[in-house]
Amino acid sequence: MAKDEREFLQCVRAGISGYLLREASAAEVLQAVQAVSSGEAVCPGTLCAALFRYFESDAAGLPCVSGRRRLGLSRRELQIIPLIAQGLTNKEIATHFSLSEQTVKNHLYRMKHKIGAEDRLEIVQLYRTQVS
Repeated sequence: MAKDEREFLQCVRAGISGYLLREASAAEVLQAVQAVSSGEAVCPGTLCAALFRYFESDAAGLPCVSGRRRLGLSRRELQIIPLIAQGLTNKEIATHFSLSEQTVKNHLYRMKHKIGAEDRLEIVQLYRTQVS
């Protein structure tokens, strides 16, 4: 891809896991494909700074910052909430994050106790009322 910061940030917002510049060698492409298939993210260092600036400028409005402060949830627990809201099963959430299904169950158990929720739906509802 081109070294265009706006294009790169649009791709990040679209959910990419890897981004290489046009001049990447065949070895770099192979290495990137292997990294992404292992669950890693790939980003040229020159564009990482753009990503950091983007999140820094928007940090005050990020739900995970205020949600963590208000509800005491970990970063991973906050990442799970939108997937619960989409109706994903524990197994699907586990696959999404490359975790075991038991780990997801443990997160849900801790989340319910931290915020006083009875079930998955109430986790999402309480989160939405606290963050908005």
